[in-house]
Amino acid sequence: HEVIPQRDNEVVIAFKIKEHDQVSVRRVTIIGNENVTEAELREVMYTGQGGFLAFGSGGPFRQDAFERDVLMLNALYYDRGYLSVQVAAPRVDLTPDRTGIELTLSLVEGPQYKIRRLRVYEVDAEGREVEPLGGRRALREMVRAKPGDVFKRAELSLDLQRVRTLYRDAGYANVEADPETNLDPERELVDVVVPIRRGPLVHIERITVRGNTKTRDKVMRREMEVEEGDLFSETKLEESRSRIIALGYFERVDFSTEQGSEDDKIRVNIEVVERPTGTFQVGAGFSSIENFIATAQVQQANLFGTGQSLALQAQVSGLRQLINIRFYEPYFFDSDFSLSVDLYDQLRIYNDFSQTSLGGAATFGYALVRPHTFASLTYTGEYDEVSTVARSTFLGTSSAVSVFRRLPLANLFRDGFTSSLRPAITYDSRDNRLFPSSGMFLRGSVEWAAPQLGSDNEFLRYKGLS
Repeated sequence: HEVIPQRDNEVVIAFKIKEHDQVSVRRVTIIGNENVTEAELREVMYTGQGGFLAFGSGGPFRQDAFERDVLMLNALYYDRGYLSVQVAAPRVDLTPDRTGIELTLSLVEGPQYKIRRLRVYEVDAEGREVEPLGGRRALREMVRAKPGDVFKRAELSLDLQRVRTLYRDAGYANVEADPETNLDPERELVDVVVPIRRGPLVHIERITVRGNTKTRDKVMRREMEVEEGDLFSETKLEESRSRIIALGYFERVDFSTEQGSEDDKIRVNIEVVERPTGTFQVGAGFSSIENFIATAQVQQANLFGTGQSLALQAQVSGLRQLINIRFYEPYFFDSDFSLSVDLYDQLRIYNDFSQTSLGGAATFGYALVRPHTFASLTYTGEYDEVSTVARSTFLGTSSAVSVFRRLPLANLFRDGFTSSLRPAITYDSRDNRLFPSSGMFLRGSVEWAAPQLGSDNEFLRYKGLS
């Protein structure tokens, strides 16, 4: 460093730093592991694992990554009962060319501990044992470990998380269930005691939504399984988060909680990052059969931030002309009913005739079991006309045909007015309705058209969709 004098008896200390090339980890040697293979240890380590561009080296050395490796090695041994394992500070050797380092890790595994006594119980504020939620037997059965088993920290942590969830779903948001261990190195046994302190019942004081610049608050709040004033429930909050993600309007949805104005109150914060929900597509092509083909589609899945969707689709070619408009409201007048309306006008031109279809459909749905199972009833009114008279789109024209061929064509393509009802059951467990990556979609329906509905055509149609 350099000291530079200044006025008023002050100085400036200037540090000069000379950086050299980044040091890479050439080799990691592990010694002392007798009961866990080196391959298993290396699998949980980051240090020494070269990337695709490392070209044979183990990648650059990072102190934070190495500290994480030590924690992962300890966790691996704890999960196998080695509760007194010790990972010594590494020995670092510089390679002869001074461009890399070699690390040597020394382990002292210690004995493998088995459970001698395991007790899970609930105590009150004064420390007296009380009847746990669901009963002592049910509580004990939630923990899989038993005396004589090898101690496994990850398994015990998972089981205790299930116990905490049980209490949190009942409104005890501040429940404590932390294990206490007492080692007996001579006998290689461990006593595990888990005292549960449920704390007070906690109500949700406030639900705050942040990050939504377009989507209205109510679009997310109506997907919530809990409301302000309800008892806290961990599972219902997780289900609420899943339902908001399934809307497909957000890149990220995060839930967090914080202490409310009193000990028995809690605040729930919802942080969202919105994603674009509108699409505009235009396409054109050429076919030897249909000549020029043009398509256009405009869709908004979150119309004005209300959760409604509106789609307009148009296709035109030498042999067809299709226009379709669809509107969907998932919560009709903020109720559990949904409404969708479809309107369409279609013209198809064949070699000897043309077919026009003008109609629409209205569907009312109801959530039988939210959020996955729905029932719906659709009314469809459609007028079909099959004609041997020359018809044309913007890009093509059909030729006229003898009048004697109209009757079989009309019978084949259901000429006339069709009025039908279609009840359906839908099961939808997709994790995201716009960009699904898991779940399933199943729908079964029966469509009935009859003169009683004013229909010229009569049929019964079964349909399944997955």
